Amino acid sequence: MSQDFRGSENPVYWTEKSVALRQSGELDAAIAACKRALAIAPQDASALSSLAHTLRWQGRFTEAHDAAGKAIEAAPHLAVAWFNYSASLEGLGRPDEAIAAYRRTLALKPDYAEAWSNLGNVLTDQKREDEALDAYRRAAGHNPNLAPIWSNLGGALRHSRRTEEAIDACRRATTLDPGYASGWSNLGLALHDQGQTAEAVNALRRAVALEPSPVAWQNLGDVLGAEGHLGEAERAYRQAVAASPPAAALLTRLGTILKQQGRANEAIDAFRQALVIDPIHVAALAEIGQLYCELKQPEAAERHYRTAVATLLAAIRAGDAATALQYEARIFRGFVQTLETEAHYRRRFSDWHAEMAALGARFRQAVSPVRTQQQVIAFFLHSGHVLGHTEVLLKLLEGAKAIGDARIIPRLYVFGSFDNEFLERVERLGVPLVLLERALPRAASTPLDQQFLWLRERLKQDRADICVWVSSPIWATFAFSMRLAPVQVFWALRFHPISGPEIDGHITWGNLNEKTRRYGGQEWEVVPLPFAIDDAPPDPAKLNELRRRFPEDVLLGTLAREEKINSAPFLRAVADILIANPRAGYLWTGRREHPGIAGFFQSAGVAERCHFVGWVDTKLYAAALDVFLESFPYGFGIIGYQAFAAGVPVLSYLDSYTLFGMHYWQRVVTPGADGAAPPRPRLSAPDEYPILCARDAQEYVLLAGRLIRDAAWRKEIGARGLAFFRSEFQNNAAYAQRFFATVARIAARRLGNPPDAQSP
Repeated sequence: MSQDFRGSENPVYWTEKSVALRQSGELDAAIAACKRALAIAPQDASALSSLAHTLRWQGRFTEAHDAAGKAIEAAPHLAVAWFNYSASLEGLGRPDEAIAAYRRTLALKPDYAEAWSNLGNVLTDQKREDEALDAYRRAAGHNPNLAPIWSNLGGALRHSRRTEEAIDACRRATTLDPGYASGWSNLGLALHDQGQTAEAVNALRRAVALEPSPVAWQNLGDVLGAEGHLGEAERAYRQAVAASPPAAALLTRLGTILKQQGRANEAIDAFRQALVIDPIHVAALAEIGQLYCELKQPEAAERHYRTAVATLLAAIRAGDAATALQYEARIFRGFVQTLETEAHYRRRFSDWHAEMAALGARFRQAVSPVRTQQQVIAFFLHSGHVLGHTEVLLKLLEGAKAIGDARIIPRLYVFGSFDNEFLERVERLGVPLVLLERALPRAASTPLDQQFLWLRERLKQDRADICVWVSSPIWATFAFSMRLAPVQVFWALRFHPISGPEIDGHITWGNLNEKTRRYGGQEWEVVPLPFAIDDAPPDPAKLNELRRRFPEDVLLGTLAREEKINSAPFLRAVADILIANPRAGYLWTGRREHPGIAGFFQSAGVAERCHFVGWVDTKLYAAALDVFLESFPYGFGIIGYQAFAAGVPVLSYLDSYTLFGMHYWQRVVTPGADGAAPPRPRLSAPDEYPILCARDAQEYVLLAGRLIRDAAWRKEIGARGLAFFRSEFQNNAAYAQRFFATVARIAARRLGNPPDAQSP
């Protein structure tokens, strides 16, 4: 006999009515219907469960939890009551209890697709990706017609780097329900991961059109910003900010986009708003601190630096290694890289080095050497892109291959992003390459400290007795303190901010006749760097086309990161050169137009002849110059050599960190100088050595002026530089041999064995 739902005293009627009202979005009316049912039957489990469901939709999780609990008391085996109880626990931020409750729900109803999907959501939030993926697959298997389930599965597959499967799952979601915004959003992110930018942006725009939520707008902004569409990214972030009370992270994203557009004051306002919400948000502190450094406001920068370091130290003292490592990277980019000096780098790292080393030591484990005739050398790289330090490394590996010593087995380990050019170069060399992103399941969501634990096990598995850390000091203190390998070497291609007993060997750059240099009380073994990478000339047609873009008769240039160019004495010298030589122009580079540099040229009255060209093909641009101006006090490596190779005259400066200093410093100063100004320089003339070198800023301006006005001398200096390059190019094999002999010597000292490799 069918039930009569028409009677106003029938609780089933009111419960069913509450469901219909909830599904139509009339939540207050739905709650009223539930209460009408409960007035008739106070212990009605279905009515209590429906009430809990509706309260959840209103974000009233405590009340929902109470109602669902009463439903379970009334009907302990009612799966939907357990489902709402689980979901309310999830909303209350009690994930462990929510997971247990969802599992109880599924024990009662194993084919409950929505419960499997929600369980997957909680497991995802808890970084339990394998379990989450299994839950989503079960959900899709039990109900393949629900778009949210396929969207969730697509998101989980994306986080597991299974991009093709993720795209397929998300397309299934959008096919089932073209109006489901989250499906389009997840599809857009997966398409962007695969490099299908246009389709990704279209999908994300579809998502915000359907549901203009803060998350949807932020996803769109992230993709647009990553593709360089800064104005559109800004608009998306502003929409996200307007859609709800903004979080500090969102305002920091907005500020970063504004900074990239050169709108410093607006960026600072956004970062300040972020810091009002979260005064110790390290990303915002680093971004605003970097801007203050660029705008020559050191006191404001220092204030934010101190807050950031205090936050880093708090994470270290709490034993939160993953967060501490994230903070160190942020602080490095925001407060360390902004000033290119040895003293600055050492001073900054000293603020946390000791405590970071102690934190790393908590993870220390004895690592026994393999002790075979072969020497597996693991080179650690933060990322796999063809930049200066990777060019040098690849040239050394090329030299090792030419040496043909079967006892040397180099391997590369890349922690972060990489590009196809890097992969192709390594493949041509035949060097084994381990990409953390591909080798470690769910690498993107694995905490940094766990990534280093994985790396230690992988090095052990690969029988690598030696780990050479390449150049960047970020994370090295922690990683070496936990002991990655039996022999640990720090190879500095720029600065030398860290040292200590956890490092078994310190290698730096210098000339062929040097054995050691001293930095910060630590002796570093010298190996010349193979900066003469490539002697093939650039395409003449491209060169001519590029040169025609600039109207000046003589084109000067500096191709470097903006941190190097942003040196007050160097910028003053460039301005003086341009003022004294009105037919000359100046070309400069950077990842973005540095406001401090642009502002300086504007105030000096030379901005019209100063051309910012962004991040460019340095080999082509170096060859297009008439004169290459090396920045000082900190100069260049590979890019200066590219100018030498093109026969372009290079003007260097008398300092230990310039091209001249790299090769001739020990000849012109007394032994033992530690990167300071030369106490007794013995450079009798600027052109005494193959590299033209100014002894002070005034002479730098005069020499540049002569190069501009005297075409014959310009050609002569260019020819000398070309001869120097060819000599260096022939030395590359010797440099590679010396590098690997030095590493072998360090390993022998550490392990107590005589070195096998022949010393240079």
